[in-house]
Amino acid sequence: MGCKIGDLWGKDGEVDLGAASRFDDIGIGGIGKTTLAHMVFDDSHFTNNDCHAWVHVSQTFDLDKIVNTTISHVAYPEKESFISDIQLMRKRLAGLLEGRRILIVLDDIWESDQFKLDNLKIMLNVGKKGSEVDVIVTTRTEEIAKRICTVKPYKLGPLNDDVCWAIIKIYSAFEGRGDKQQLEVIEQEIASKCGGMPLAARALGYTLHSKAVERWLALNNSEIWNECSSEEASLPHHLVLPSLKLSYYNMQSYSRMCFAYCAIFPKGGNIAKYNLIHQWIALGFIEPSITFSAAQLAEDYIEHLLGMSFLQHSKSYSISQKDDRLVTLTMHDLVHDMARSVIDDELIVLDDTKENKCGQSTYRYVFITNYDKPSKEFSMILHGKIRALHLVGCSKTKLNDGAFSSAKCLRVLDLNHCSIQKLPDSIYQLKQLQYLHAPQVRDGVIPESISVLSKLNYLNLRESPEISKLPESIGKLEALTYLNLSGCSHLVELPELFGELRNLEHLDLSGCSRLVELPETVGKLDALMYLNLSGIARIIQGTKNLVHLDLSNCTHLTDVSEHLGSLNRLYRPRFYSRCLPSQKKNPMCLSEVLGSLTRLQYMNLSSELSSVQKENEASHIRMQNVMDAISRLVYSDSGYSARGILSEALGSLTELKYLNLSGCLLMVVLPGSFGNLENLVHLDLSGCSCLEWTPDNLVGLTELQHLNLSHYCTGTPDHPCHLRGLQDILISLTELRYLYLVQCLTPVFSYLADSLRYIECISAHSNLEHLDLSGNLYLSCLPESFGSLKKLHTLNLSNCCHLKSLPESLCEIDCLKLLYVTGCRGIGNTVARVRPELSPSLANPA
Repeated sequence: MGCKIGDLWGKDGEVDLGAASRFDDIGIGGIGKTTLAHMVFDDSHFTNNDCHAWVHVSQTFDLDKIVNTTISHVAYPEKESFISDIQLMRKRLAGLLEGRRILIVLDDIWESDQFKLDNLKIMLNVGKKGSEVDVIVTTRTEEIAKRICTVKPYKLGPLNDDVCWAIIKIYSAFEGRGDKQQLEVIEQEIASKCGGMPLAARALGYTLHSKAVERWLALNNSEIWNECSSEEASLPHHLVLPSLKLSYYNMQSYSRMCFAYCAIFPKGGNIAKYNLIHQWIALGFIEPSITFSAAQLAEDYIEHLLGMSFLQHSKSYSISQKDDRLVTLTMHDLVHDMARSVIDDELIVLDDTKENKCGQSTYRYVFITNYDKPSKEFSMILHGKIRALHLVGCSKTKLNDGAFSSAKCLRVLDLNHCSIQKLPDSIYQLKQLQYLHAPQVRDGVIPESISVLSKLNYLNLRESPEISKLPESIGKLEALTYLNLSGCSHLVELPELFGELRNLEHLDLSGCSRLVELPETVGKLDALMYLNLSGIARIIQGTKNLVHLDLSNCTHLTDVSEHLGSLNRLYRPRFYSRCLPSQKKNPMCLSEVLGSLTRLQYMNLSSELSSVQKENEASHIRMQNVMDAISRLVYSDSGYSARGILSEALGSLTELKYLNLSGCLLMVVLPGSFGNLENLVHLDLSGCSCLEWTPDNLVGLTELQHLNLSHYCTGTPDHPCHLRGLQDILISLTELRYLYLVQCLTPVFSYLADSLRYIECISAHSNLEHLDLSGNLYLSCLPESFGSLKKLHTLNLSNCCHLKSLPESLCEIDCLKLLYVTGCRGIGNTVARVRPELSPSLANPA
């Protein structure tokens, strides 16, 4: 029987957590517990909560980590909490929760000790009167669920074979095959091999994508289905292992090496995507290519692993940040177990809180944590074949100068969270070292001998406030492509030879507040693509290949337009408004500057301002506020309108792929040249309440896949002019995959008889995968033509309170897996009749 989320939902589609604060969902690994928790976490029922927190607990129960992670989510959206005193943690959390509504997910709890679980419950019950704390717990055993929850746990069972086959069809692109009739005879056999596990079904489907019939038959008849060892057969998740192994063995050899290496990271922990890519490169795991760079191929590997669910995007607060270089990944516990089995004795994990067995010196990858033994004993663990060493959370370990002298082949050295006094001299004997992550160095000097690391590709010395200068010899690191000096607040200058780092692509100097100027030789860094100067005083000249520039918090910069005009490859800028031209002196200057950035691919000009700012208050407006802020300033002080600025700024940006203009309240029309943005993929116009439409506005945007028009129409039923031309626009956007019309159509739909006419055109979008019509209060019905949306996966109709029925044709959409009907009290019977398995349904892996 397939698992139905509908059993958890109330009459109007809302998650029923009752009056209690803790709800458990239980089931074996890979069954979908985390996916269910994700859906509740993201559900509109909790959108009015003050904050959300997601904590992956896993097998090692660490109360300090759980509470500090919760504090980080609630209080520090960009900074981790490291409070060690339990009473201070309790007091801090109590203060944060007071009078607030919060949803906390504790994912994958294994701990069964009642004393520890009671301490956790006490810690989460610190909220005072007026606080509402809902806690969702996922666990594998009913015993744990009963000990921690306050309502009856919900137990997830395996999916039936039909649902598993439906998932396989989606991820293998089965419906698009010309030979699918030849494969239908084995569909039940293949589906049954998934053991009812969505994780297995997705991995298997992705593996079979674009494979010939012979490969399908070979996989179905593989001996691996019968090779389960007696040890594996005793595990509750043994049915999922063969499909995961088959998926692994069908990967290319380089991808297999990259995947296996991920076993070095702690189970359930976050993996920084950009750091992972550099480690793969340093270890030689990327296939050589004369066409693509190693970094580009590594991105492909990650996308492939994500598609197979071998990697997943973590539910971390850091992923909400705009910089894609801060993206973090994680691994499902079962996948992590398989990675550990694949890498076998090439990896050794030493945790000083547990019993460790080193065995033979065959390991090449070492992860050491909680280690506080003398440095001499530490160096005995290392030998000449080690290629990667992660030393994490070992702040009590004192590394002497000879600590790494025996690890001559070391390529990756990660000293994260070690807070070392200084870099040991033996580091400079590591001639093969390509990756060095050594944050929070307390010594103020980096020795000249660093120049001997001629193969060093990645150097991260972030949060080392005592470093006051860099050695001149750093310019000899010709292979260096990544340098992070963020938070080195005592750094006062860069050496003249810094400009010799000709291969440097990424430079982060954010928070180097005493760095008052940069050497002119920095302008020679022709390969530089990412530059973060947030918080410093002087712009770099001549960095012509920049694609990402961050000047936020540069309050001493007054006008960067002269320098911006030459950065014709820039595609992701971020500034403070003082960095922009004075609008009173030259209101069109910004338009000319942005118009010259012909390679711009990413532009976020959304507004978070709720009222008109005076000019002397505008110094703290980030780039995403800048266009709207300037529009308002010009409107109130100089008489220029928003559309005058936009017309020049956007007309020639033909490479633009991402454009966010949400919340630009004074924007009345889009410029006539807007249709020239033929490469635009993502467009957000939500909250543009004065925007009027004409059919020509978006003509030419043939590549557009993501369109958000939510909340933009605040007109009255008698004046629905803002939607003029909407039908013609939607019909022309044939590549749309994501369409958001949240509270967008309400003024028009007050004329109930016209409702179908305004949304009938959506049916023509055969590629549409996600449609959000939530909050359209007067929407009474949907057209039967919606049945032609064969690729539709998600349909959100939440809070469409006048909706009385659903079209029968929805039953023809096999891809439809998620249906949100919160607040739609009148369609319960229709859902049960038209799509009984969607109430809503679960078809994604945990």
